Amino acid sequence: MYIRTLYELRDKMHELEPRLKSLGFTDTLTDTNLNDHPELFNFAQDNGKITRILSLLFSFREGGKISLNDISNYLKSLLSHKTHYGFLCELLTLSYLHRNHVEFDVEVEVSPKDNLSKNVISLDGMTKSGVFFDVKGFGLQEHAKAQFSRLVEKEFPGYSVLINGKYDVSYNDIEKYAFPSTQRVISELKESNRSQIDELYWDIRISNERVRFSVGESSPYTEAENNKNFVFRKCSQFTIKNPFILICTFDNQFNNNLVINFSSHTDIMTRSLSRRAFMEFKNAEEDATCLDKKCRSDVKLSTASKYLSGILFYDIHNNKSWLYLNPNAEHKLDRHKIDRMFNFEIPEDMFIDDFSNDNY
Repeated sequence: MYIRTLYELRDKMHELEPRLKSLGFTDTLTDTNLNDHPELFNFAQDNGKITRILSLLFSFREGGKISLNDISNYLKSLLSHKTHYGFLCELLTLSYLHRNHVEFDVEVEVSPKDNLSKNVISLDGMTKSGVFFDVKGFGLQEHAKAQFSRLVEKEFPGYSVLINGKYDVSYNDIEKYAFPSTQRVISELKESNRSQIDELYWDIRISNERVRFSVGESSPYTEAENNKNFVFRKCSQFTIKNPFILICTFDNQFNNNLVINFSSHTDIMTRSLSRRAFMEFKNAEEDATCLDKKCRSDVKLSTASKYLSGILFYDIHNNKSWLYLNPNAEHKLDRHKIDRMFNFEIPEDMFIDDFSNDNY
């Protein structure tokens, strides 16, 4: 039986974790039809994800890392359709690290003298060995594509929007070319059931078929190039006195091409993207504020690249990860330090590359 409302999801969470009832965090929730929010609907059907998150939060509480009020705040953000994807990625990533023996504190404050920002910042965590990290939901272009589809679908009840074309367009291009074209696309679909956005190489139509798919083309190298700025969109968070790892997490909801990893697409894309961050940006003389306004004005992108010690990509769906270490980092991480971080039990499905013979 499907969970179709937010209150039904609340009741299910109470059943999976009875201690939730005493928090009263659901008292402020407004019941919502989850059919209007596919990400939340899919989450509501997944007992595994729900259980991992609840187990993590109460484990943190028992260890004194967070308060009961913190648990409430995490769950409120998780159950809001506006912030769901980001908090889903964050909490399931923390669960992955926790289950793989990484000891860390959460919600760690870092002063301006210890980061590239102008202000005190809060990072998702710091390991016992002194490595800071922050989690970002990866695959934003697919999220934007889904949002665009839903905007159009509102005008066609009972129909689905199919977008054929290139998968590896950038998030910025979707924002620039797709959303301003929404009304034109709707008008053309009503007239001829076909519309195009030439700048994105998209061919759009509507279908009333229950099972649907779209056809697209994707190059892992082009996808890496289109996502290279993503790594530095929050570079003000990079720490200057300790190693910093950026964690890019994705799930199957918006990133089927990455989850499937057909023809090693994900292996190639994640390595290519990391290589660009470590080698190409090493020589970038643009001000970091061109990508992150919160950076100090004297910070170049080359400086930001230097303070990025590594990038970890985590595939929630397959529980698989790729860790790339920056050979040009100010605070280098080697395999021995990574072994220590994971208490000498590196996850079986974690691939590690330090570019030791590929730094040029």
